[in-house]
Amino acid sequence: MGVTFCLGNIGVKRRSFKKTAEGEMCVDNDDVLLSFRLGGKLYCAVGSLPFADMSVREYMAYSRSLRLSKPLCDSEIRFLLRSVGFRRRLYTRVGALSRVEYRHLCLAAQMEIDVKTVKINFDGLPYSHRNRRQMLKLLKNLEPRYETLVAVTDTRFIPPFAQTVCYSEQGVTQISRRKQLSRPARKNRLIRKFRGVLPLNGLKIKKLLVLTPDPV
Repeated sequence: MGVTFCLGNIGVKRRSFKKTAEGEMCVDNDDVLLSFRLGGKLYCAVGSLPFADMSVREYMAYSRSLRLSKPLCDSEIRFLLRSVGFRRRLYTRVGALSRVEYRHLCLAAQMEIDVKTVKINFDGLPYSHRNRRQMLKLLKNLEPRYETLVAVTDTRFIPPFAQTVCYSEQGVTQISRRKQLSRPARKNRLIRKFRGVLPLNGLKIKKLLVLTPDPV
């Protein structure tokens, strides 16, 4: 088992991650409303977390009810949440979670016994020490049990010497160590944030993140 970090084209990664075979599951970055290129830069429009008004308990009960006919009791919900390292209370609103914690929650909601490979999409997640710490803690918890693919936009999330691949329209390129990344790839970071609510094609956007230079 191990962790592979995935750089490169956001659209290609998203399509690839969603194609799951038996024994695979995908946690998508469904808080990213859209991404588009403009002036040689990539923009990620980030919205509110889905199901923001639900409590953690309500979200788990709803998500699991789509898979199982038997409703979950609170002890079963807590067991699933603890299995992925989620430590917030059951009555915490989903909208109060960090974006990394939200992926913890989605992971717990989808977890099945026969899962061998977990794909987690963190594309569009802005870099911060807190986000990096929470992400690496989640991956450390998953690594002994699952083969884990992690999509990231910002290379600062990647630990030194971690296994890394790059997605493009032409395919997937292996990068064995982070230290071997080219200078443009190392600069592939979310460097500016536009705060406030911006109307774009009728969508309400909480943040507009700018990625430079344009990724592969």
